[in-house]
Amino acid sequence: MINYSGRYFSLLDDFVYYFPMSLTVLMVVQRIYAVLNTLGNAFANGKLIVYCIVLSLILFSLMLFPFFSECASHYDNYLLEYVSGCAPNVHIITHLFSTYNWIVPVVSMLFNILIILHFSYKRKRTMRITSNARQSQEKILVVQSVATTTFILSFEITSYFNDLFYTEYMSLAELDRRIISYSRSSLVTLTCFFIYFIGTPGIRKILLEKMRTSTGNRKNTTTIVAARFSDSNKF
Repeated sequence: MINYSGRYFSLLDDFVYYFPMSLTVLMVVQRIYAVLNTLGNAFANGKLIVYCIVLSLILFSLMLFPFFSECASHYDNYLLEYVSGCAPNVHIITHLFSTYNWIVPVVSMLFNILIILHFSYKRKRTMRITSNARQSQEKILVVQSVATTTFILSFEITSYFNDLFYTEYMSLAELDRRIISYSRSSLVTLTCFFIYFIGTPGIRKILLEKMRTSTGNRKNTTTIVAARFSDSNKF
C-alpha cells in the first residue's frame, strides 16, 4: 500500500522541481520580448506575477490527475527513486513529464545562446554606446536564465546516465547511491541561492541589509537598489 504521506511529499517535490523548469520558458520568452520590443510593457511587474500564478496553477492541476489516480507515484527512500502505485505501469501524465521534460531546459539553453549571440552581434554591428547600467541589467538577465537552465539540465543529464547505467548504479553500495542522489538533488535546491544571491547584486544587497536590520547591526546609511530593464521585472 502506498504511503499517503509519501504521496503528498512526492507531489510537493515534483511541483518544486517542475515549476522552476516551466519558469525557464517564461524567462526565455521575456528575454526575447525584451530584445524585440525594448519599450514594451507586456512583462511589467503586475503582469509578470499573473503569468507566474497562471503557470503554477496549470502545472499543479496537471499534476493532480496522477495524484488522485491509482498510479500515484511516491519516492522510495530505499530504492532512491520514484515508484508508481500501479507499477510497472505509470500514469500518462507522469510518463510525459518524466520522458520529455528534458526538452524544456535544452530548448531554453539553445534560445539563451542565441540571445547572447544576438547581443554580441548587435553591439559589434551598430557600435552604439550603451550605458553601464543597461549593460549590467542585460548581463544579469541572460546570466539568470542560463544559470537556471544549466542547473536543471545538469540534473536531467545525470538522470539520463543513471537510467543508462541502471544495473551498475543499483550495484553500488547504498551509501554511494545516496551520495549520488543527494548531490543531484542539491543542483536543483541550490539554484535560487546561486542565481538570486550570488548572481544578482541588487537582490543580494537587499537581503544583506535585511539581515543586518534583523540582527541589530543596521548602519546609519540607506541603500537604494534600482533595477530597470525595459519596464520589465526580472526573475
